[in-house]
Amino acid sequence: MRSLLARLRFPFAATTRRSLPTLALLVAAVLALSPAASAAQSADQFLQQFGKEALGQLTESDLTEEQRRDRFETLLSQGFDVPAIGQFVVARYWRTASEAERAEFIEVFRDYLTQRFLPLFSAYKGEAFDTQPARPTDREDLVWVPLTLDQASGEAVKTEWLLKAADGGAYKILDIKAEGTSMAITLRDEYASVIRREGSLDGLTKEIKRLLAQGAFTPKKS
Repeated sequence: MRSLLARLRFPFAATTRRSLPTLALLVAAVLALSPAASAAQSADQFLQQFGKEALGQLTESDLTEEQRRDRFETLLSQGFDVPAIGQFVVARYWRTASEAERAEFIEVFRDYLTQRFLPLFSAYKGEAFDTQPARPTDREDLVWVPLTLDQASGEAVKTEWLLKAADGGAYKILDIKAEGTSMAITLRDEYASVIRREGSLDGLTKEIKRLLAQGAFTPKKS
């Protein structure tokens, strides 16, 4: 059985190990567009346009690592509702945490996403992807958008993106499903195991910070 530490290092990896690099490229596609260009679009058009303008800001050859990281973090905040995702993945432990503990966790969670996904952008080799019309949920402001990535190997990676309507006709991403597995739900399950061991949200935050300092979330080169 995997240790709790191993779970914390590589959540979402067990069922998506094959497709994680390409999933990260789809994340890059979403991050690559300015939110101002999203007005008056449907959710699938929004995601498709993101894809067409993908990677430009993060794959420029003359960027320093610091510049690339700064761009990623800015775009992450624009494309994803990180505070909402962070609150969801710690579930009931959010309610018992102080405001200071919540703020510190969200900051560390952003650092986790950056260390986990930013290095994977270099794997992009021009793969094409396509979106389909959004699938409604039981909430008017939430839809799932199917997105398929065609890999160079000929194998298609099927994903679904949970988008929430935001002000001005824009959208924010709340979750990604790959091979039927939800990233947010998987993180919630894995983090709950660590919180039970550590005793609090603060304990989880400290453990993630310790692993970040070791570079433990950086994908290993194959």
